[in-house]
Amino acid sequence: MAINLVSGRKQELRERQLVYLRVQFISMTILVVFLGAVLGLYGLKVYVAHNLEQINQDIVAEETAIAKLRAVEVKYRLLLNKLTLIDGFLAENDTILSWLQEVYNSVPAEIKLTGVTLDNLDRQLNLKVEATSMTAVIAFLDLVETTIKQSQLYQNIAVDSVTRNDDGSYGLGVNYTQ
Repeated sequence: MAINLVSGRKQELRERQLVYLRVQFISMTILVVFLGAVLGLYGLKVYVAHNLEQINQDIVAEETAIAKLRAVEVKYRLLLNKLTLIDGFLAENDTILSWLQEVYNSVPAEIKLTGVTLDNLDRQLNLKVEATSMTAVIAFLDLVETTIKQSQLYQNIAVDSVTRNDDGSYGLGVNYTQ
């Protein structure tokens, strides 16, 4: 009986080489997958960094545009505050304003209303008008007096000023108090 020791060794050596090659193949596959993942993550980082840079540029551009509109915003806020005050004033003085509308609609063509001042605290109204003739001034005063008596808004009527302008027209200031 003869024992062949060499062929068993060759078989064992081949099996070890196959195991070594399999381990090497698996290691290389894992290394390639890991390298692909690293490259993918690096590409993702570059892509995200580029997008973040673009977003930051857009934000800076928007902030610049907003900063340019600050003055306009201040003007609009002031206008809004004034409109709110006017709205409150109109709500409080609805009867006075309807009377003023009635007077304004019934003013003759010779009379031009140049100013209206309403002092809400003192409940005082001041009208400034210009007229082409003294008869128009008297007609205007009669008109206003009758409308005031009908509406019972004001008790005292006083003419503040009567002036004759250079062009021959008359200026008239009338003050009404409650």
